[in-house]
Amino acid sequence: MKRIHLINLSNFGGAEKILIDFLDSKKNGDDLVINIGKSIDKKISKRLSEVKVINSERIFKSKKIKYPKFMRSHVLLHKIESLSPDTLIIWDYVAKFPRKPKSSKVIFYDHGCSWRFADNDKTRSFFNKVDGCISVSHASKRVLELRFNLTCPIKVIKNSIKNQSKANQKNESARKSTLIIGTASRLVPLKAVGVSILTINELVKNGINAKLYIAGQGPDEEMLKSLASSLELAPYIEFLGFQDNMSEFYESIDIYMSTPVTESFGLSCLDAIFHGIPVLFPLIDGQPEVVANNIIGLGLVPEL
Repeated sequence: MKRIHLINLSNFGGAEKILIDFLDSKKNGDDLVINIGKSIDKKISKRLSEVKVINSERIFKSKKIKYPKFMRSHVLLHKIESLSPDTLIIWDYVAKFPRKPKSSKVIFYDHGCSWRFADNDKTRSFFNKVDGCISVSHASKRVLELRFNLTCPIKVIKNSIKNQSKANQKNESARKSTLIIGTASRLVPLKAVGVSILTINELVKNGINAKLYIAGQGPDEEMLKSLASSLELAPYIEFLGFQDNMSEFYESIDIYMSTPVTESFGLSCLDAIFHGIPVLFPLIDGQPEVVANNIIGLGLVPEL
């Protein structure tokens, strides 16, 4: 079976991690990736070094010369059909096709963008060309059904994490008096990482010896650092940047804090649970499907 994955690889997030883990572990079939992003994140490029990746807009593989905008949907359709895939999997993206691709089963794979897609003619036209959907949670499935009135089959396949060896147990004797809270995500508005900074501010004001570790990169990084500085929290917050070894990150914290505005699943919460770390999370969307409230984590109703 030949599969084509249509995805934006310009940033490294949960969906991209799932794709990489799938390609690492697949046992059958041939997989090609078409990148609809302007570039490929260096961390992704390193992990996909043995996978054929095609740029959807470039005329030449090694050049940055692109097709004119009015041609791109036709070029994308031609590239897909010339490869004759058995299945076309579209990851979290509304693709514009002049018509449905031939000889392909078209699957839309929702990782949370269904909450944010505009309900317009472009989106409706796209879903009319889809044979079925994969949702990462029942919440995602219901959003697709209720927002876009989809009648095609929708299969719920919850995210999983790749088997990995745990890091050494954290040294409790070295920091038993300090509460370490951690959060890991792309630093973008949707993840509301500033809430974690405000949480540390409240803890410090109440005399609790606490620190916050923030793993990840993104356009909001300087803004978040500015917030921490304005609250005089520099000694209590560490910006760790992108982490190759997330096991070491989870083993270094006591509580994982998740603060998204919307969240179809919560892959980082699942990763924290795998490492035995309790989770603070908002009771929204698909997160309660990942974290058993009052058992392995504490769900809070967002008020901000």
